Amino acid sequence: MTLLAIVLVLVLEWYFRLPPSYRTFRWFAHYRRFMQRQFPAQFEGLLGLLFLTGLFPLLLALLLWLSDGWFGQLLYLAVGTAVLWYCLGPKDLRALLAPYFSALERHDPQSAWEHAREQMDADAVEELPQLGRQVSRFIFTEINTRFIALLFWFAVLGPAACLFYRLCTAYAELVRLEPGHPHQRQIQRVRQVLDWLPARLTALAYALVGDFVRGYSALHPFWRQADAGSERVLVDTGLAALAIEPELPADALEENTQAIALAERALLLVLVLIALFSLFGVLI
Repeated sequence: MTLLAIVLVLVLEWYFRLPPSYRTFRWFAHYRRFMQRQFPAQFEGLLGLLFLTGLFPLLLALLLWLSDGWFGQLLYLAVGTAVLWYCLGPKDLRALLAPYFSALERHDPQSAWEHAREQMDADAVEELPQLGRQVSRFIFTEINTRFIALLFWFAVLGPAACLFYRLCTAYAELVRLEPGHPHQRQIQRVRQVLDWLPARLTALAYALVGDFVRGYSALHPFWRQADAGSERVLVDTGLAALAIEPELPADALEENTQAIALAERALLLVLVLIALFSLFGVLI
């Protein structure tokens, strides 16, 4: 069922091209404001955070668990496909960064900076090499957050885990815009736990589809460092897999083009591995 759901999602993505606006999580922002306004004291701690992000995944898990037989399998396929499609993306990175790449090709750094600022925090960037490295960091981390980590949790624990991960990332983005919010540090800890294994597997995929010796040399120390942030793991391994030195790039367009190609190859490798594991009965 896992493989079939992923195949159906790929068909929806590549052939039907449904607009990304269907994947909005504005409802979650409204739900969170309503709950915190109605029960302000109960939603300050970690339990409140887990309730906000875990209620709908828990209800989904109960629904799938209570359904059995052929109806349960059809329900799992339908719900799993819908949840996975809804949580992915919402846009692939190449389409997301197309205006930025177009500006670089026109040798228009100001326009490139403006387009990059729409997707990431680029206000502190002053020169094009710094902007290029910032975009590379964005590519290496976002391919994990938007796609690979979601596929990982979907394949390992099912649609409920996939939805929980996506709601956690959405909640982290909401509280990031609210300085001093009591959940800022807590949601980062939750995300660190959720990202620990997927980020390292994504980094391993970078090494496998890039320069393996350099890539795995950069990744190897992080297997023993439980507190290492996922962004550092992904960026250090991604740059090493491209045989890129830590210094800022002389050609931002070339580095970013290589980075997005590496990220796409890593995503393809993960899809192939999930397919193989599903065929051999390792995954549900």
